[in-house]
Amino acid sequence: MKFFPSASSIALLALCGLTGCAALGIPDIFAPDQVPQSARDEPQIVVAKPVAPDTPWPRLGDVPSKPKDFSTKPVYDNEMNQLTADRAQAEAAKKAAAQQPVFSPIDGVTPPQLPQE
Repeated sequence: MKFFPSASSIALLALCGLTGCAALGIPDIFAPDQVPQSARDEPQIVVAKPVAPDTPWPRLGDVPSKPKDFSTKPVYDNEMNQLTADRAQAEAAKKAAAQQPVFSPIDGVTPPQLPQE
């Protein structure tokens, strides 16, 4: 007589095997995160790989080909119109700022004081 294990017995064996992960040195994926918040809040230092001074520049053939998923003409025109409007708005703000009087204690005029709270 041959023995064929059922799906429930296989699941039970797998569950029993997962409970012993710590003894085997396998990380437990169901455990809560054990990284303290102070370690997460610290800035991460990224160090660039050192490059030997005699490293050659990449060849032109090594550069990837030009992408084929460019924006459509109406989208491009709309973006260009927005950039032109933003540039005109920035120029107007620059002119308005230049026309504002500059308070300088050198001229004997002091800037108005803000009320103290």
